[in-house]
Amino acid sequence: MVSIATMILMGLLFCIGLMPTVNTVATGQDQQLEIALGAPTHFVKFVRHEASAGLINDHFLALWLNDAGSEGWAVGVVGEKFRFENGRWSRHQPSADVTNKWLYALWLNDAGSEGWAVGDEGEILRFENGRWSRHQPSPGVTDNSLFALWLNDAGSEGWAVGDGEILRFENGRWSRHQPSLGVTDNSLFALWLNDAGSEGWAVG
Repeated sequence: MVSIATMILMGLLFCIGLMPTVNTVATGQDQQLEIALGAPTHFVKFVRHEASAGLINDHFLALWLNDAGSEGWAVGVVGEKFRFENGRWSRHQPSADVTNKWLYALWLNDAGSEGWAVGDEGEILRFENGRWSRHQPSPGVTDNSLFALWLNDAGSEGWAVGDGEILRFENGRWSRHQPSLGVTDNSLFALWLNDAGSEGWAVG
């Protein structure tokens, strides 16, 4: 029997121009519902990744993978950093003790060779040379938590926002954006800028 939630989902798909079909698959005593978009041979389906089962017991809050989906990172509570490669997730041991603060946002360049993560109490981590570390040029920039992050493709300029906080990245370091001080005391959770970084939005 199709639930109300499933009917709502199918209605939303229909409204955006997709023609969903439903396939119910019996697995033991359970039933699994698959929703197909377009041709019924292509199903949207998430499954537990058995190759990584039992390795992860904490919550993750940000995710990045390269365009091929072959390598990636996940970060989250108490500074957890997991690496995806060779088809499985594993705890990144070289960076295990860098921080115990929650990490909320993550950015890496297209090659996955350099990156940033931000989180609780102004925590700013830098990824380079295969490991994560605290960004020493930027300690103490803010004690406010940071929830969203954006950098240009080159990683040379960027922004981070959080608890009433707006940080700017340029010339290799993060700093409070003086023209934006006092703009808001509210928390900002999401951030978008155009490719040039000349215009953008933050919401909270």
